[in-house]
Amino acid sequence: MSSSSRRYRVVTAEIREAAVKQMLAIMGEHPGLSRTAAAKTVARNLGVHHNSVLNWLADAEDLPTEGIPKVADLAAQNALLRQRLATAEALNQSLTSRLHNLAPEAG
Repeated sequence: MSSSSRRYRVVTAEIREAAVKQMLAIMGEHPGLSRTAAAKTVARNLGVHHNSVLNWLADAEDLPTEGIPKVADLAAQNALLRQRLATAEALNQSLTSRLHNLAPEAG
């Protein structure tokens, strides 16, 4: 065996499953966090390469998706909230103008 060969440690199925769940939990808590960043966090705790964790995620079946929003749902929610904000800003501007028109002039 040469000195440049890699050593691999055995990771049980239970640890892989727990790592995937932990990664999904991290991504659920931090919606803007990338998969790679979440995998790196989990990998550091396990002493494995983050690509291993990403591979475990890809291999996982029946992933628990409860609580993790889909990108399309987030985009739709974002568009709706932006529309509501624009409406609220317009209403605020209108009310401010009316308030200034009703205020007695100082003098």
